[in-house]
Amino acid sequence: MLSIGIALLPFYLYQAIRVCRVDSINVRTLSAVLFRFTATAILSVFMDGYTFVMFALATFILLAAEGLGNRSCRKNVATTALPISVIGFGIAYFLYVKFLGFSVFTPDPLDLFRGWGVDVTMLVFPTKGLFWIWDHLGLGIERNNAVYYGDASVWTTTFSLFVGVFGCAGFMVVRRQKLAVAFLLIAIVGTYLALGPSLKIHSLRPHADIVAGQFSPLMPAANAIMPTGSGFLSEHVPGFRNMRASYRWLALGLLGLWAMFAMLIGELDRRGRAGVALALVVLTVVCNVPKPHVTAPGTVTDPALARVKLRAPHHWRESLEDMDSTLATSFKHEIRKGSVVAFVPQGNDFLAGYLAAAADAKTYNVGGDKNVVIASSAWPANIKALFASPPEHLAASVTQTLEAHDADYVVVSFVDLLWDAHEWPPEATSVATARARYASALDQLQADPRLITSRSEYFALVSLR
Repeated sequence: MLSIGIALLPFYLYQAIRVCRVDSINVRTLSAVLFRFTATAILSVFMDGYTFVMFALATFILLAAEGLGNRSCRKNVATTALPISVIGFGIAYFLYVKFLGFSVFTPDPLDLFRGWGVDVTMLVFPTKGLFWIWDHLGLGIERNNAVYYGDASVWTTTFSLFVGVFGCAGFMVVRRQKLAVAFLLIAIVGTYLALGPSLKIHSLRPHADIVAGQFSPLMPAANAIMPTGSGFLSEHVPGFRNMRASYRWLALGLLGLWAMFAMLIGELDRRGRAGVALALVVLTVVCNVPKPHVTAPGTVTDPALARVKLRAPHHWRESLEDMDSTLATSFKHEIRKGSVVAFVPQGNDFLAGYLAAAADAKTYNVGGDKNVVIASSAWPANIKALFASPPEHLAASVTQTLEAHDADYVVVSFVDLLWDAHEWPPEATSVATARARYASALDQLQADPRLITSRSEYFALVSLR
């Protein structure tokens, strides 16, 4: 949903510009504008929280820039555009909170925001193994989580040299236009917030931590260069304090840069320099062409996760097809449609939701740590006890859950419901380890005449007889 939200940012920006420039006093026209903007805000907040906050911030930056104009512009912003924006975002936020049932998630430490903040060098120097031309020129930089904080998403998604350079050039060419000032502010604010609460310029993990095998993705303040000042927002301001993956703010910064780049292309074309405009576009595309068949690992510190590949679309398609044929197909044949399923061990269970959907069943398990927090508030007591049970107490918890009819099936998974969803098939050793861990509990359940227990290659299934 995040990626779709980012893809929709230009659409959100367009709607914000339309609101900022509405100059009609006709009630019917204003009602239509309010409806469109509110509908867009609702779409945004239910699509993704990160990009909803970006949309709101970009809108108010546009309003501020528009208000810098003459008195009539300021009056229009104050009496029309600002109220429409506040009402639209207010309705969207109200509906989202009513849907969730609460308005505040447990705050995360600043060290998490800092770890997932973008290092300045990542903006201007590409990561090795991702871009064809930079690797061909030998200019890619080796990056992994043995020396950098955060995870691979930080250093594989933030290279933005040419969009940044051409966006700034665009501002210099069209700086007299009010929109250009707004886009520049959006670019600056988005990039600034992407840095996180501390400035990092080639800020690496201390050698002592590497030697000691301490590879926490969280970054202490002492290991950064200096505070950026955004820590206050991350700790205290609603919306901002839930945007812990700080680097994602770069989507807003790139939106502003992209808009100025687009204005540059339009201005060059207007001046009869279409060839130059085309050359800039081609250069930007070529310098961002991904390297095909990348199999670089996303992590090097955890052997179980090091097999997860980056930018390998053909491999991912084959992996998903294999998952469907070897896991999902057999699973849905075992599960009755419309039944309720609980998967153990419980965690960040993306694969559980996929399997339940394939079987047309319901499950208590969910993927996404914030989604887990929301779902857990509605779990019955037996389900909470089941999910908290260690292997030695699992048999009793499974029996209690089934007899109380809190679930129709309990699935004991021998695969990792998070990481094996990223990379399939699972390693044989990890499956064997999981089977051994739950063997005793499954033997007890199989001996119970009240239950039906079956075991397959990747999971065991328990239900009432």
